[in-house]
Amino acid sequence: MMKQWTYPHEANHLARAVETLKNDGIILHPTDSIWGIAGRVSKQAHEKIVKLKGRPPDKPFIIGVASENMLRQYMDNVTEEVISFIKSVSRPTTIIGKAKNLPKWAIATDGTVAIRIMKHLFSMTMIESLGEPIFTTSPNKSGSPTPQTFREIAPEIKAQVNYIVSLPEEMLRTGRPSRIVKITSEGFSIIRP
Repeated sequence: MMKQWTYPHEANHLARAVETLKNDGIILHPTDSIWGIAGRVSKQAHEKIVKLKGRPPDKPFIIGVASENMLRQYMDNVTEEVISFIKSVSRPTTIIGKAKNLPKWAIATDGTVAIRIMKHLFSMTMIESLGEPIFTTSPNKSGSPTPQTFREIAPEIKAQVNYIVSLPEEMLRTGRPSRIVKITSEGFSIIRP
C-alpha cells in the first residue's frame, strides 16, 4: 500500500531503512514510544544489537509488528479480548504471550515473546515494506537510563548503527517507553506500567 507522506524525504528514509534492515544492518528510528534501535529478526542483526547494547544474548528483545495479522503470526492464542485491549489503549503497549514461528534464540526461556503493534506511521510502513517483524529496543547501553529524546541518545550509540532515520519533525519529540502487559489465564498482568 502506497502511503501519503507529509514530507518528501520520508520516502527516501523508508527506502534506505528497509534496505539496511534487509542486509541485516541495524537502524535508529522514531517509534510510537521512544526512539528505537531496530534490526530484522535474524541472528546477524540480533548479535549486532546485543553487542551494541552490551546486553546478555539470552535476554530477548521486543518484536515490532505492523498489524493484528502479523501479531497473530508470531503469538499464539491472540484472542479478540487481546485485540480489543490493544485497540482501546492510546499509549503504546507491548503484549507478552506464547511465541510461535520465531527462532528459539529470539524468545524467552518460558516460550513467550513480547510483541508490540507499532502505531507510528513510519515504523508501520517500514515493517510492512520489509515484510517481516523487527527487533525493537531502547537506544541505550544495557543498564543505562533510557533516552526520552533523540538528543539524549549517546553519540556512541548513534555512531554504531548502520542508518539513522533522521526525520526533522521527529528529532525534538519526547517519548516514553511502552507499557508492557502479559497475557495470563485471568486476563492481563501489568509488567511495566
